[in-house]
Amino acid sequence: MHRRDRATWPVPPLPPRGSVALVGCVKKKLPHAAPAADLYVSPLFVRQREWATARCDRWFILSAKYCLVAPDDLIEPYELTLKTLPIAEKRAWSARTVDQLKRELGRLDGVYFEIYAGAQYVEFGLIAGLRAARAVVALPWSGLGLGQRIARREYAP
Repeated sequence: MHRRDRATWPVPPLPPRGSVALVGCVKKKLPHAAPAADLYVSPLFVRQREWATARCDRWFILSAKYCLVAPDDLIEPYELTLKTLPIAEKRAWSARTVDQLKRELGRLDGVYFEIYAGAQYVEFGLIAGLRAARAVVALPWSGLGLGQRIARREYAP
C-alpha cells in the first residue's frame, strides 16, 4: 500500500465496549472440517479476522450456507456463494442471520456491529434488519477495493 493510500483510508476510531464484528466467508477453504475461524484461508479472510478480533469483543462469521457461525463452530467445507442466489434467497438469508443474532445475543438494541463483508452480505436486508432491531451498524472498510482490504496491516501480528 502506498503512503498516500494510508492517508486516504485512516483507521476508524475503536468501537465501543461490547461491540460485535461480522466477517464474511470466502471461497478458499481447508479441504476438511475445522473450526470456522480456521476453515476459511484466503488472505482477505485472514485480514478481516485480524480486524474483527483486534477491534471487537466478539465476532461471528457470515456463512453463505450456515448464515451465522461462531468462530469455534466445527463445520465442513462447502461450495456456496450468495452471489449466485436469487434476490429473494439473499433476503431470506439476511432475515435468518438477524434471527440467529437475536438468539445468540439476546437483544440487538444498542449493540454496535462492525461488518467486514461484501455487498452480497449486507445489501439484501442484513443492515436493514439490524437497524430495525435498533442496532448500530458500521462498515469500516466501505469504499475500499479488494486489494486495499487485503493490504490493510494495522492489526497484523
